[in-house]
Amino acid sequence: MIRKDFFDFHWDFAGFAASFLCALHCLATPFIFTFSTVGAAYIGHHWWVESSMLGLSAVLAVSVLWPSYIKVHHRLNALLMAGLGFVLIGLGLWVFEHLHPYGEVVFSSAGALSIAAAHVVNWRMSRQCTDKSCKVSH
Repeated sequence: MIRKDFFDFHWDFAGFAASFLCALHCLATPFIFTFSTVGAAYIGHHWWVESSMLGLSAVLAVSVLWPSYIKVHHRLNALLMAGLGFVLIGLGLWVFEHLHPYGEVVFSSAGALSIAAAHVVNWRMSRQCTDKSCKVSH
């Protein structure tokens, strides 16, 4: 169970929130603009906006997950989950968008949820490690 202190300002919470909002964006956008007249002018679907947001998310994830791995818990779980998430988002944005109408939505949403979960896993592993209680296990 996630404790209340996860929601105090913590970089893992910021990464989780950004990734979760990304997943909501990926899931909701097709439905919102199906019923909207502004769908054609939607700026969030331009490749440069999505690529920039993906880059910023990657910087946030690496700046949070890598120091925790190196200094605290020495476990690859969160890094691998985030890596998988970024691969899925990349596949959705640059490959499956052209192959299937919902390919981008499915892969990008799954990737964003994987990154959000990586931040929760990282936070939990960091909380479990107190005063050198974690052993190095790669």
